[in-house]
Amino acid sequence: MPAEELDRMLGSGWESRLLVDSPAPGYRLYKNLGLPVRIQDGTVAELVVTQIPFAQ
Repeated sequence: MPAEELDRMLGSGWESRLLVDSPAPGYRLYKNLGLPVRIQDGTVAELVVTQIPFAQ
């Protein structure tokens, strides 16, 4: 799925994050869903099901 289509479905309310087990950049955290997504070459490459802490 193209990243643009993902943004249409989930909105643009995401922030860039690094995950503990993968220092590679490219994960978008959709905070309202708690869903990290890795984008590679403009396409959704990975959905991560985990719990990511963030400061309020």
